[in-house]
Amino acid sequence: MPLYAFRCDTCGPFDVRRPFAQAQEPALCPVCSVPGQRVLTPPGLYRTSPGLRQALTLEERSAHEPEVVTRPPGGFPGRPFHVHGNHVH
Repeated sequence: MPLYAFRCDTCGPFDVRRPFAQAQEPALCPVCSVPGQRVLTPPGLYRTSPGLRQALTLEERSAHEPEVVTRPPGGFPGRPFHVHGNHVH
């Protein structure tokens, strides 16, 4: 549920969690119960590093459609791996 910022003319700023459909409605100040007006604030955006962004993308994708692995990660090119029971050699 989104968090919205409001301001009471007497008590100052306060935040309220509420459904998106109620975003424009005034909220009662938690201190004096007078209706406060919504304050527009910038969205909470941030930049992530390319490596973290790729990891988050892979994590999201694999939550719905896991990737099938045919060989262990970091395997050596040209060197086959052997599976014995549940162990990879």
